[in-house]
Amino acid sequence: MNTTLALVSPYIDRWRAVRASSASDEQHVQWDVTYDPTPIDTTYGDVWPVFATLHAGGSGGWGDISVAAFVKNAHDVAPDQFEEVLAGSEAVETLYDFARSHFVPMLAGIGAEVTMPAGSPKPTMSLYDDEPLQVETRSEDE
Repeated sequence: MNTTLALVSPYIDRWRAVRASSASDEQHVQWDVTYDPTPIDTTYGDVWPVFATLHAGGSGGWGDISVAAFVKNAHDVAPDQFEEVLAGSEAVETLYDFARSHFVPMLAGIGAEVTMPAGSPKPTMSLYDDEPLQVETRSEDE
């Protein structure tokens, strides 16, 4: 199947950077992508929400940036194939480039020595879970 997914309206949801020294200055990079295989009907047509977090650290500090966007043109992708098609798509690569272009200067600003891959690392994929988080509470009488 040759499906070209298009990325629509990428935005930064959250970002942070922490100057820190640790016992290990080993560099690490992690790219996590969460998706919903169910389309949302909009005035622009059907779109599929995608959320991603890029985390990296090394000598001098660490940080992460969370980004989100919509994917278009997935009509011919079966829901059970959506993850595989998305993971290997240019849409995920473009979302990584968007995150990295904002993230690298932020890390440099705190003096973190992290070399980010020019291309997207293999993403850790997960299915979006929109169920509310269940928190157990106790009354003050207990």
